[in-house]
Amino acid sequence: MSVLSAQIDYENRKVYILEEILGKPEEKENNTPALARKVRLKLYRDKHIGGVDVTGDPSGLQRSTTNEDGINNYTIITDTFGRGILRPKVKLLRKQPPQATRCEFVNEVFGGYEGWEIQIDIKCRKLTQDLIYQLRNEDGT
Repeated sequence: MSVLSAQIDYENRKVYILEEILGKPEEKENNTPALARKVRLKLYRDKHIGGVDVTGDPSGLQRSTTNEDGINNYTIITDTFGRGILRPKVKLLRKQPPQATRCEFVNEVFGGYEGWEIQIDIKCRKLTQDLIYQLRNEDGT
């Protein structure tokens, strides 16, 4: 499990991927509650006060068999972040686009789509590996 910390400059059309926060299995951080606590502590240590947009895979909205009714990954994250200074706001697509569409979108952004630019910090090794080694089947999926 991992979390990307990013800033979006809408005026100048720039996306900055600042940091990759990994939930390590050996430290029992590879689950939603533990990783959310780790991210919350990091944001507090960094004195972050600008609010947090929480986004990701829409399947995280599904209720897990291990959770109570009305509880999903995003309610766990927002409850962990609390209503205080972080002010979490969930922003999701209704459903996940097909893999081919997602890959094409990322490639368009890297190609300067409508003047947008993306900058990724060199320390984001897992993201860089994912982008370089993303497999694509002959049918485009």
